[in-house]
Amino acid sequence: YAEKYFDTSKLVALLDLHRSGKADVSRKIWTVYTFLVWYEQFFINEKYLIPYLNFVKENKNIFFAGQLSGVEGYIESSAIAILAAINAKYIHSNLAIFTLRASAQKYRDNIELAEFTINNSKDYILEEIYKKHPDVLCFSCYIWNIDYVESVAREFHKICPEVPIWLGGPEVSYEVESYLKEHDYIKGIVMGEGEITFREVCRHYEDGDISLENIDGIAMRKEDGSVFVAKPRGVMDMSEIPFCYDTMEDFSNRIIYYESSRGCPFSCS
Repeated sequence: YAEKYFDTSKLVALLDLHRSGKADVSRKIWTVYTFLVWYEQFFINEKYLIPYLNFVKENKNIFFAGQLSGVEGYIESSAIAILAAINAKYIHSNLAIFTLRASAQKYRDNIELAEFTINNSKDYILEEIYKKHPDVLCFSCYIWNIDYVESVAREFHKICPEVPIWLGGPEVSYEVESYLKEHDYIKGIVMGEGEITFREVCRHYEDGDISLENIDGIAMRKEDGSVFVAKPRGVMDMSEIPFCYDTMEDFSNRIIYYESSRGCPFSCS
């Protein structure tokens, strides 16, 4: 039944990608498999479903939960990346993660945002991120949250060591080689402006047709434990950055930020 709901050439490509070891797409393969089994069991083999439907009709106190009515956990958890932000206060929003998602183009729908505050307990943040089952976890790092981010990332790596953790932001964009050597639970760092770089990192994990070594603007830990630092990415034309606040109702009673320039206009150093 796969041909009815999926582009089977892409499914074959996913299987080949996973078999080659270039990327771990087991969660996506499992999602498709689960859907097809569920479809066959309840729509093709209707005779198996009839006794359950009759039982429900006869018992008016039975209500359907999410996993029976279509909001199925495996489908909800298919995001390729979680962009996480730990803000100073609830009323603040994190411009970086909204801009990165808006700039991700065709990968946008596979990216989920997760905003927290430094007033949330670390256990709560860990639990909420874990429930989303990310393939890749990314944190936006600033002076007010770096200690929190490092602590959460360290604990998450203990729980899900197979999930690569990436950092970005002004607090980690410099001295990247020494930082990665000191924090062995971090897979990589997006240095400086991240819109194009993050999109290419998504391409690596989603499509598998670009290696991390060929992405400018990153530093990352290789399989042998050594640190690779790519050449810096050139300065962006800010007119190419898409407007990221397309659903303003999500920011009711919160502060939003808009960037009109980047960097310092002076040349002191």
